[in-house]
Amino acid sequence: MTALIGGGRTAEVFEHDESRVLKLFYDFVDAADVEAEFAKAQLAFANGVFTPEAHALVQHEGRYGIVYQRIAGPSLLRELQRVPWRSAAIARQMAGLHRRIHAVACPPGLGQQKSRLCESIARADGLAARTRHAIVDYTMALPDGEALCHGDFHPDNVLVGQGLWVIDWMTAARGHPACDVARTAMLLECTELPGKLPKAVRTVLVWLQQRLARGYVREYLRLSGLDVGEVAQWRVPNDAARLAERLSPEERRVMLQRIDAALPALR
Repeated sequence: MTALIGGGRTAEVFEHDESRVLKLFYDFVDAADVEAEFAKAQLAFANGVFTPEAHALVQHEGRYGIVYQRIAGPSLLRELQRVPWRSAAIARQMAGLHRRIHAVACPPGLGQQKSRLCESIARADGLAARTRHAIVDYTMALPDGEALCHGDFHPDNVLVGQGLWVIDWMTAARGHPACDVARTAMLLECTELPGKLPKAVRTVLVWLQQRLARGYVREYLRLSGLDVGEVAQWRVPNDAARLAERLSPEERRVMLQRIDAALPALR
């Protein structure tokens, strides 16, 4: 292990050698969660998904890690910031990559999508208990699925190398592709832009976010044969589950607003 390359909420990424990196998880991440990510990454790679190959599970100074194939290139988020005029083409590429993930059949032992959603909804901050229970009941009545679903598919979890490569399988589960698409659409539409930006710049970037989300969903529906209603029915569960995550006050306000607007249709 040598230089630190980057990091996120659950892990740091270090250089391992010229062709591999070490994703070293913080000490609050259980061994079982790391082993599950390793198994899901291997499943995706073995089934032809463009994802770095997971080579080995390791331990270092009491922390668990995974040695991955190294992909040289920026995140897709960085690429979007560099060439925003390519957002329509990038949306189509994202949809194609996501569709390839969903073509993989996922064994039950790697976690259930609806169970994970409901666990998050039960911890959703800002919802009344009655509302949480109603959304959980609604979610459990939605269709099950058997596809490998990423659970956090967005531009910062895609690397640009020779093609697009998806990373970070921690939240992947067995479930319905429409739920996974609804989650991605929500992240594209509602993630707050960082920092203080001039009003005109922010307006343009928000427009680009919405354009990217619409293009991604439109292309995914074309590729998959799903209809927009199948994706829309998963919107409230994903919005509610998002409230269990670390959000800015503005992101939380938007989620609550979206849920309030949709609740009458659930009753």
